[in-house]
This record gives sequence, C-alpha cells and structure tokens, in this order.
Amino acid sequence: MRINRAWLAAVACGFAAAGAAIAGDPANPVDSAAPPPPPASTGPIAPAPASAPVLPSRVRAAVETQPASVGAGQAATIVIRLTDAEGEPATADRSQGPALLVYIASADLRTFDVLEAREREGGRFDAPVSFPRAGVHTAFIAFRPEGREAQIERATVPVQPRSTDRAESPVVRPLEPGDNPFHQDDHAIRFTPSESGLKAGAKAVLTFEVTAGGRPVTTIEGYLGGVGHAAAAREGLEDFVVLKSLQREGATGGPVLAFEGVFPAQGRYKLGLWLRDRGERITAWFVVDVGPAEEAKPTE
Repeated sequence: MRINRAWLAAVACGFAAAGAAIAGDPANPVDSAAPPPPPASTGPIAPAPASAPVLPSRVRAAVETQPASVGAGQAATIVIRLTDAEGEPATADRSQGPALLVYIASADLRTFDVLEAREREGGRFDAPVSFPRAGVHTAFIAFRPEGREAQIERATVPVQPRSTDRAESPVVRPLEPGDNPFHQDDHAIRFTPSESGLKAGAKAVLTFEVTAGGRPVTTIEGYLGGVGHAAAAREGLEDFVVLKSLQREGATGGPVLAFEGVFPAQGRYKLGLWLRDRGERITAWFVVDVGPAEEAKPTE
C-alpha cells in the first residue's frame, strides 16, 4: 500500500472528529455486496500487509476490537496501543490537534468515515464505533508520535453479519459515480477539482461549495485542524491520502472550502468530506477519477 507524503502536511495541521457510528453512504444500501467476513477474531487484529518493512525507529500501532468479535450494528471499541522500538508505550503529539484519528473503510468503500480516538494511559487510544454492515474493513491509523514524523498505519477489521442479514456476494462491486452536489438534509455540497483535472503525482486543489436551503453557508466551524477535513482512498484500498485544508481552524468559514494534496496513483477514489455547521456534523462523499501521471518534458 502506498500512502502519499502529502498527508504529512495534513497531519501537521491537526486532527479532530467525533467517535460515533460509522456513516455509510446513503446512496449505497448497507446490504450491498461485500466480501464475506472471515471467522471471528479471538485476539489482537493482525496488521494488514504493507509494501515496506517496519523501520526500527517507527512507532508500532497494535489494533484490536472490544469485543473481539464485532457484528454489524453492534456498539464496539477500536483499541490502539502505541509502542516504540523497545516495546515501551509511546505517546502521540496533540499540540496541533487531536492525537490520533481512525479512518474506517469497507472493502468496497461504501463505508468510509473518520473517528477521533480518545487517549488513555500507557499509549492506549480508544475509538467508539458501530459498523453499519458486515465484511472486511480496513482501519487507517493516523498519528504523530512525540518528537517524530507523522505516521499512518493500517489493520484489517472483520465485521460479522447480523443473524437476520441475507447472504452477501463475495464479489466487490466497483465504485460508481455519485451525486454532485451531495445532499445531507438541507445541506448541499458541490465538489470542484483543479482546473487542470486530477493527475497522479501532481498537486491538486479541490474546492467544495456548501449551501443550505439554496443559500451560501458561512457558519462552518473549525474541524479536524482546519475548516473541514477531507481524505481519499483508492479503489482496492492500495492508496490513501489525507488532504490539507487551506483554511486553518479557529474561525468560521464558508461557503467555499479548499484543500490540496497529491493523489499517488491513477485510478478511482472515494473522496470524503467532513465538516461541522452550527454543531451539526455534515458528511459528504464523492467518487473521483485520477488520470495518469504526466510525462516529464525533456530538457533542451
């Protein structure tokens, strides 16, 4: 899995989010196709395979769920324990925002949300969660260890079906374009990519215009270290990027929110936007296509 370096800037801006039920995309019902979950876990969750070895200097993130076997719709807790190279508890920097965020993504990306983890003693963090649907999920763990560079680790989380759930197809459905603007209650969010389009490896500026009842919204509050928060995962979950808010947290904003980042590879991505307007949490999702990297022009 490649995680683009652009997310480092976003981590530096800080994190914030409310741990709660995972939001599922209303355009895709919770009983849509997903791979069948593996047998119930009986202990800590094994980290998902990574493309690069864990370096001795990196802080390790061990992930488990309580209870060990989690069912769809069940209240549960994701527990993260940070340890250094010597196995001692490690702490995360919260000087620029919440210490640790957990991004949850189902295999088909019809579930894609972000939670703030609460810090406990001894390098432990807890994130309350309720998965709307069964299947194998991926947890992306984003944090900045004290005195070190920011990290994003990942782990797989199996979620068991309800007894009343129908059998699901093992085939993961491809992402399909959704609505733009995206609607939640009376809020409408319109997404606009860079004028030049989205290209792999190139910095992109993404803007979102927020209205409510047809009127521009200017009461968007600071959230996740900026005025809103955005992240994207590529179909297949091979790539994940946190986008940097260009408007720092501290004052209300809107109606236009701007973010920048670099999509690491060509493909189709699920793009999530999370914001807060007068205390109400607004979540919007978009499906975007990222084109191939532009060839470097030969020097004369």
